[in-house]
Amino acid sequence: MVFEIILILIIVSLSYISYNLFRKNEKYEDTIEVYDNWISIFDISVKDTETKLQQIDEKGTFKSDDEVGFFFDYLQELNKGLSDLFEEQTEEQTEGEKDE
Repeated sequence: MVFEIILILIIVSLSYISYNLFRKNEKYEDTIEVYDNWISIFDISVKDTETKLQQIDEKGTFKSDDEVGFFFDYLQELNKGLSDLFEEQTEEQTEGEKDE
């Protein structure tokens, strides 16, 4: 009788622990999905910004001006860095999907 009570307590405890971990896992998966969507939107924004920067300076007038050129070059470097970061992450995800 004592053995059965202990076994029931263990089963109830493990069931509660499993359910609790499942809920936490679902919450974290939802959070990851939100962040993934945000990163995708940010990536699109970076690509749009890169395109617009190239369109703005087709003639090279901003690069040629000293004060504006410095800031414009900095914006382009920053944008290129962000683009490269997203390209690296995309390549890593692609390689990870191929391995699975």
